[in-house]
Amino acid sequence: MTMIDSLGSTILQKPGQMIAFVNNVLEGYSNVEANRKGNEGAGLRGRFGGLGELSNIIKDEEEDSTEDDNEEDEILSLALSLLASLLAEHKDLSTQDSHVLSLVSGNLIPFQTHPNPSICSLSRGLRLTISVREAASKYSSPSQNSHESQRREESLKKFQEALEALQDEILPIKARGITMLKEMVLEKDVVMNEGENLDRVFDIFIQMVQDDESFIYFNAIKGLSSLTDVHGEVIIRKLMKIYSDAGQNLDNRLRVGEAILQTVQRCGDALGKYSENVTLRMSALSIIGCACETSPLALTSWFRDVMDWVLNILDIQSEAEIRRASIVLLISLFRGLSSHSQTIYLIPKDLLERSWRTLSYIEEVDKDELTRYQARIGLSELDAMSHNELFGGI
Repeated sequence: MTMIDSLGSTILQKPGQMIAFVNNVLEGYSNVEANRKGNEGAGLRGRFGGLGELSNIIKDEEEDSTEDDNEEDEILSLALSLLASLLAEHKDLSTQDSHVLSLVSGNLIPFQTHPNPSICSLSRGLRLTISVREAASKYSSPSQNSHESQRREESLKKFQEALEALQDEILPIKARGITMLKEMVLEKDVVMNEGENLDRVFDIFIQMVQDDESFIYFNAIKGLSSLTDVHGEVIIRKLMKIYSDAGQNLDNRLRVGEAILQTVQRCGDALGKYSENVTLRMSALSIIGCACETSPLALTSWFRDVMDWVLNILDIQSEAEIRRASIVLLISLFRGLSSHSQTIYLIPKDLLERSWRTLSYIEEVDKDELTRYQARIGLSELDAMSHNELFGGI
């Protein structure tokens, strides 16, 4: 950062060139990762040797490094830091630069879960900043339509005010921006009913949910919950996709799950209209399975309920997707318990025996090949964990 501060006036002089540089770094890094075996030692230096003074700076700074991974991570971290400084310096960008910045936002997605905490944090912060700027840019100037209502003008003003608050470094002001967007959603504001704005607000809330500050992500969870209240299944489907994605950070999935839970708690009898949504049910089974495998001891009080519920699903449900997800949940529970000796005795013996009988039956007669295969894995996990205790070595 000291280098950035001392050279900032020179480096940040041409925002378009800098944004293009960062985009090239991100693409180059991804290509190196994807082709590492065939391109060992290639690194990022050779890819960016023609970028003039900045490339020379990076080469000089990295000259003594002998670790390719560290080398590339440092270049990536430097590039992201430079971009963050540039965006803070330049509030307005040309149309062409804004387009390249959108490409940068897309290329940043895989880096939000990067093992390097600094890169992870920078990537998340930049994606949020870019999302907010894109949302604000659409209404950066007053409408020239003489027929546009005063109500819409006031809504746009409030929308812009909320987006500006989100970019503030002071936490209460940033949280106020989230609250303003949530209020606009709940009030069914005309601006929030526009599909493009709705997608942008959803993306902003998802970015904020990943924030390290609990004060921010709790407010973002409430924002997501408000979206599901007003827009129902459209938003729930999007949340389910994140919620059931094993590639997502666990904390992120659990926070999204909390937003869904808040909606479920308020749905009451209206929840029934989502009961036929297979994706929703599969995702619910997935998140419970994740909890079972991660911390089975935390679910001690609900072992009977969980297993009884899953086994009933296997007895009653005919959808192959639901049956597979139920078996995967049992496998997750068995694997979680296998890492905690003696906890098997916390599960009622009758349910363990029933699990064995149910999985054995499914393995033999189920029409779906993948379901039979998963049942076989479940039996293997159960056998490794408890066969001797249940059957005395039989």
